[in-house]
Amino acid sequence: MYIISTEVCVVGVAFIMVLDEVTFALEGFCDALTKMIPLKFHVIRQCADILSFAIIIVMTLFTDIPWSIGIGTVIGMVIFGPSLGMFMKLFKRMLVKEVSI
Repeated sequence: MYIISTEVCVVGVAFIMVLDEVTFALEGFCDALTKMIPLKFHVIRQCADILSFAIIIVMTLFTDIPWSIGIGTVIGMVIFGPSLGMFMKLFKRMLVKEVSI
């Protein structure tokens, strides 16, 4: 159920990103980075997930914050970025029409 609900969220985020009308804060930041760094959006988005994961680990180890990483966090980190790339590519073909002059 968690993986299915994550994929439903990925479909929504991919749809919104392809329409390019409204963005979420993290996705907007990653989209801005794609204009500066020659990497695909979903790769930068997954790097942001990995960086967040690393920050949580460091904060947990060096402060009195209780351990907050579960298997769902790891699964989400691993599947969100690649799924986002797959669905964005699919939606881009479906929604964006090339204009030839």
